[in-house]
Amino acid sequence: MVGCENSLPENETVLLSPVADTLFYSSTEKGPFQIFTKRNDSLIQVINDVSFDYWWVRLSPDRQKFICYKSGIDNFFKENDYTNAELWMFNIDGTGGKKLIDKGQYNWRAQGYANWHPDGKHIVMAAELQDPEDDNNYRWHLFVADTTGTAPIQLSDRVGLFSCPAVDATGTKITYSAFPDNITSGSVFKQEIFVADLDTNVWALFNEVRITNDTWWDENPAFSPNGNYLVFGTAITPTNLFENTNLRMYSFADDNTVVLRADGAAYLVPAWSEDGSYLYLQYRANGQKPFSLARINVDGSGFTKIMSNEAADLINPIPY
Repeated sequence: MVGCENSLPENETVLLSPVADTLFYSSTEKGPFQIFTKRNDSLIQVINDVSFDYWWVRLSPDRQKFICYKSGIDNFFKENDYTNAELWMFNIDGTGGKKLIDKGQYNWRAQGYANWHPDGKHIVMAAELQDPEDDNNYRWHLFVADTTGTAPIQLSDRVGLFSCPAVDATGTKITYSAFPDNITSGSVFKQEIFVADLDTNVWALFNEVRITNDTWWDENPAFSPNGNYLVFGTAITPTNLFENTNLRMYSFADDNTVVLRADGAAYLVPAWSEDGSYLYLQYRANGQKPFSLARINVDGSGFTKIMSNEAADLINPIPY
């Protein structure tokens, strides 16, 4: 009796380019966000649990495990649902799921932006909690925890909005998006990109350096594999965040920032290929279209859309 079937409709994801890249990503083609891999011309579902959304997948340095966030499907946000997020870890094939940090654990009101430290034993992240340095107002700070999720250590100490931490290949430098030190509240459009030294003996930040100085929302910075560059997104206007986000790159050698892509489209959450030749992105030309996955050369040329779905978002591409 087909009319009684209650399974969710599946939307077709189409491969648009023959690139051989293996990618992990999240997709709503089954309804909620689920985690998939693209291996050559095959799309393989890794997480199949349509009772929850699974998003922000990140692979361990040895490519044996991944972390992601899990949140309920009855919330307004399908991804980036920080207030309802749980941090989970899985084997690379999606088995052996283990909750690392529960919703509301450690008196955190929200959590997000988890990334691996290159030692494979620690995870950096951001969380919102009451800040005693600011009359117990809720503020976002940076944290590090081991891969069991226990005893997180707060890295940031000044009052402000901290997010999007990422560590370089040496494990001694960290980049993030944050308010400047003279700003404690306000719009995310006050966030700038920073880099600091990361002391892993005492787990603390030192020698913070501000990279950007503008009136835009600078977010999701990522070190190049050789540590010479940062790539990050820059949202230009608050009225169309997800259809007008430029892609920019900073060079440590000459202290210079260049624009890689700026054409009114959204270029979000960049991830480097292992050899530093390419950048992978979630992309859409305007806010009425679902996100697709794309790849570009590191100079901004060679834009190639890898896969898309006319009725489903594809987000968070991470090369294997």
